[in-house]
Amino acid sequence: MSWTNPNPIQKHSYNEGNKIATSADPVWSVEHTGIPISDTHVPCGYWFNEPAADLAQPTKKEYGLLYGAGRNGNYQLGRGTVSAEEVTFDSADSLLTFTKVVMGRQGAYMLALASNSTLWCVGVNQGGCFGLGDATQRTILTQIPGLWSDIATSHWYYHSLGIKTDGTLWSTGLNNFGQLGLGDKVSVETWTQVGSASDWVSVDCGSFFSMAVNSSGELWACGDSYQGATGLGYDNGQAVVFTNVGLSDVIKVSCGYYYTIAETSSGLFVTGGNSDGQYGLGNITHYNVFTSMGISSPIDFCAGWNNYEASGGVTFVIKSDGTLWAAGSNRYTIMGTGDTTDKLTFIDTGMTGCVKVHSKENSVLLTKSDGTLHGCGLNSSGELGLGHDDPVTEFEQVGSSLWNSAYCSRSSMAINWDGKYDWE
Repeated sequence: MSWTNPNPIQKHSYNEGNKIATSADPVWSVEHTGIPISDTHVPCGYWFNEPAADLAQPTKKEYGLLYGAGRNGNYQLGRGTVSAEEVTFDSADSLLTFTKVVMGRQGAYMLALASNSTLWCVGVNQGGCFGLGDATQRTILTQIPGLWSDIATSHWYYHSLGIKTDGTLWSTGLNNFGQLGLGDKVSVETWTQVGSASDWVSVDCGSFFSMAVNSSGELWACGDSYQGATGLGYDNGQAVVFTNVGLSDVIKVSCGYYYTIAETSSGLFVTGGNSDGQYGLGNITHYNVFTSMGISSPIDFCAGWNNYEASGGVTFVIKSDGTLWAAGSNRYTIMGTGDTTDKLTFIDTGMTGCVKVHSKENSVLLTKSDGTLHGCGLNSSGELGLGHDDPVTEFEQVGSSLWNSAYCSRSSMAINWDGKYDWE
């Protein structure tokens, strides 16, 4: 049985016993006979005689159109036009739908993964970070050959990693610290396969290092390990091939400037720089091996960067109850607390119902379970999409559209799901 919502809504719908609860408006196309709750007003739900187990559960589309805001001097918003900045979210020049988007080099370029597994790029292409065989800027969304399942870029530099749909790992771009994992420090301008394994599932990039997770839950690292960012047990060494960090049951990894957070079945672990207290452990001591953060079963998390010139680590964690917590650098009131004091232990930002969070470059974007997008921070390039470039000291909702996810930088991208549900 298929259920489709033809109109945008502002609230989730869910199965509650034998009752389908929806928004207050009659937005559902009901393909099943039921008894209205009331004959005197517009129904907001139906009771069914069949067991609830026979009714499909609602799932939100995990893809949508691509929208951008913020700096656009290098065409990086994908609109085909150039401008100093764009202060509201507007669509990229494409009819494709996308599942993931990342920004490189402080938002100077974009890589976006479409729902049909094709990969697209636009903006600055220094060092061949697009893997197209040259270093030429792209002014419109340009397809990268192949079919892909995950993608990552360095937010501070020009190197990119990707996983193809066959599970193989590939890299391209600058490689002066061995961050491409190819066994040397030679930069390349075309996508080059990393090793021969075909069981990779996710990747992320730090400043001059890279992390990858395989299907066995093993975490591997290469590149510069300044302050222990790779978790390989040393502070300043470099690994030119991917090396197992010894952490098991890894689910997800997020890289900051020179620190890394990994989620395992046992909770969150962190390694690398901690000069701003971004570990949330009450100190500014850094570690060169992964150390428990004492947080289990997070919904989402992000290793951020909150400084223009130097390391300014800030960590955001959405706990299992949907509340947003933060630790580390609070410059530009990025935590929404109204002050700029660094937090050495995690504080509750007061945001609830949260599902996804992302922060790079002094601002943060947060998606709630109702699909609304909220932003806070410096906003110096209009990257929060609020219609201005003034600082935002408390979380503010971004317009009225509904969203899947967002990548926050000096140029920010968000995936809009347009308020529709698919029932499967």
